[in-house]
Amino acid sequence: MRLSSTFRKRGLMVSGPGRQKGAMTMFSAILILILLTEMLIYAVQVGVFEQRKSGNEMRHKEAFHAAETGIQAAHSYLLENTLGLTDLSDSGWLSDNFVASGGEGRWVPCADAGLTDPSGTHPCYGEPLDSGSPINLRDSSYFFSLDGVTPAELPIQPDVILPEPEETVTVEALLCLLDVDRTPGSVPVRGCLDKNDGNMNPIYFVITLLARGQAECSDEADGDCAAETLVAQ
Repeated sequence: MRLSSTFRKRGLMVSGPGRQKGAMTMFSAILILILLTEMLIYAVQVGVFEQRKSGNEMRHKEAFHAAETGIQAAHSYLLENTLGLTDLSDSGWLSDNFVASGGEGRWVPCADAGLTDPSGTHPCYGEPLDSGSPINLRDSSYFFSLDGVTPAELPIQPDVILPEPEETVTVEALLCLLDVDRTPGSVPVRGCLDKNDGNMNPIYFVITLLARGQAECSDEADGDCAAETLVAQ
């Protein structure tokens, strides 16, 4: 009893085992709470990331399907006009008298487009440019136009062929008049020809369709779209 009184008089306090155990329990509880909070924050971040990723993939698929739908519609449009696609007469698409002037001409040489940049949105950039190759597909191709100067979209009516109003698609076209060599043992296709070349045969040609599909577009005419996909066929 005298020892305890002495400690009290000197302002000293002796912690018992029970008091030490309570402090340790509180520290452990706070540590566990912090760890659980960090795990919860991480789980929420992962969930948000996965949700955004799934949304982006869905929008990409919608844009891709819109582009594919546009290509199919453009394919049908070209089939309906097969006879005039490579016709050099005034009533054909290779005429120099273009639609904007009252004619039927629709193909303009890419060589006349004045392309100087390495890449861009002009449809002729859809073909490669290889200065070291004897076959320059870009400059020897033709792009679809109605006025003989600017590229034009094929009339496929996206608001009719697409199921969702937030989706849209535009399709442009390139023409290659095939340079075909029927000599045995030679390379059968050697590139593209000019329409005035004497070796040009209107039954040998290839048309490349360039579709730009977009999804989740705003209602405004110049609104942005959440996803865009380019498809060539």
